[in-house]
Amino acid sequence: MRSDSPTEAELVVLQFVAAIVERCRGQFPRVCPSCAKRYESYADFVAETMVVSQPMQFEASSEDPLGILAFASCGGCGSTLSVRWEGDPGPDRDALRAALREDARRLGATEREVLTLLQSATRRHR
Repeated sequence: MRSDSPTEAELVVLQFVAAIVERCRGQFPRVCPSCAKRYESYADFVAETMVVSQPMQFEASSEDPLGILAFASCGGCGSTLSVRWEGDPGPDRDALRAALREDARRLGATEREVLTLLQSATRRHR
């Protein structure tokens, strides 16, 4: 593995940022189940929460369509909330997973390191 971390400029997965953000936008408005804080939009969610851990990737199936998942703390109470890839895993997510694996291999990074950079890019995109 490289001794330095990969940079966003090196990532193929960034081509998926707009599609990921669109899927995230579709999850709003949302309400925190712990304190009832309402997030009207994905932009509000990003502005009013803080990332609390590295994003995760799950092998999704039609019975469990979570896929890629990111965690943030609620701006109202600090509870952990998630934003995820919703809907059919399909060819788009297969292409994203392939790009993720390729970026990790090419850059000598872990998939989680690449996902963390992708998460940062999606939070800036809003």
